[in-house]
Amino acid sequence: MADVIVIGGAPGSGKETLANMLRDHFDSPCIDLGTLRGFHLDREWKRASSEDEAVAFENLVAMVRNYLRHGYRNIVVRDLRDARVRQLPELLVGHVCTILTLVVDDAELRERVSGREHGFTDVDDASRRNTALKRRRLAANEHRLDNTGDIRHTYQRALAQLSSEEAPGQGA
Repeated sequence: MADVIVIGGAPGSGKETLANMLRDHFDSPCIDLGTLRGFHLDREWKRASSEDEAVAFENLVAMVRNYLRHGYRNIVVRDLRDARVRQLPELLVGHVCTILTLVVDDAELRERVSGREHGFTDVDDASRRNTALKRRRLAANEHRLDNTGDIRHTYQRALAQLSSEEAPGQGA
């Protein structure tokens, strides 16, 4: 099992749903970077910037370290840009960090994002991010999971990956 489970993916890929399922399964903390940014941003996020994201990310790292220091495991982290998904394990040396990166069929992703009333609604940007995640090389301890269709199947594959002794960097 992992000390930290980092869930990555494009907007609309199912990160929040999977994170909530894993949090409930493991009865563990779930930390959302967007929530941490909301502590210091206005309601419409008009002041959103790379600087505010950096402050929130530093807070997230401190929170994860604190939970680890207190014996928590299977800490779920979500809502990170891809570069941060890959950076977090580097900052938590000595801990097992498993990355679950969700990808989705482009037509389904576009439907999910265009159907939103709030949150991230840029369909083309979500599609570009999803395509980039499908093409890039896997990081250490990263598993790419196709979340097209029923999230319950992805959840079962995620649990299997987390409990397997499969070599790092392998995935569906």
